[in-house]
Amino acid sequence: MDPAPAVRSATEPAGDLRARRLFGRRAAAASDLAASPFRADRDRIVSSPFFARLGGVTQVISPGGSGLLVHNRLTHSLKVAQVGRAVAERLAADERYRTLLDELGGCDPDVVEAVKWRKPSNPSGVPVWEHGGMICTGETYKDKVKLTFARGASLQDPSGLFNSSLDGNVRRAIDIREGDRVDEEAFVALVGAAVRLNASRARG
Repeated sequence: MDPAPAVRSATEPAGDLRARRLFGRRAAAASDLAASPFRADRDRIVSSPFFARLGGVTQVISPGGSGLLVHNRLTHSLKVAQVGRAVAERLAADERYRTLLDELGGCDPDVVEAVKWRKPSNPSGVPVWEHGGMICTGETYKDKVKLTFARGASLQDPSGLFNSSLDGNVRRAIDIREGDRVDEEAFVALVGAAVRLNASRARG
């Protein structure tokens, strides 16, 4: 008898070779299936001519200027995204890490971290986390780290994490200074609420 019988989710197509390659005999993660609207959007972007234009922009070249290791922005973006997503999918599908992931607030392969708004005064840009829309941005200052939630004014904040940008009609921010302690459970709940808000706006 097979000591590790296959477990198939209700949405997993029979003979899904990609799922078997990723997860072995385990059930495929729902977010990895074609039914996911986020995966459908990714597929559209990867196949778009606008994304393909990145192939003409040099990103990384091997020290000798030649050889096999030559990346442009297109291949670099695809490889980085593939590695990050594969790690998240594997962790989410492995029962051994389920407790750890729960303690950390979960693991969602569809959350995207990007860098935007590069300019001469800030060449590193601003980190942005998105899931069906912007969740929040992260900025560093001399005296604090600022996490700005794009639609924070529409989120419930029973723990009072928001302590900055409180007068606006759209955004809310959390300023974290040295020595501050952040309520981890409340923060995870706030991120989850932002994701659900983005999803409701997409549906509606």
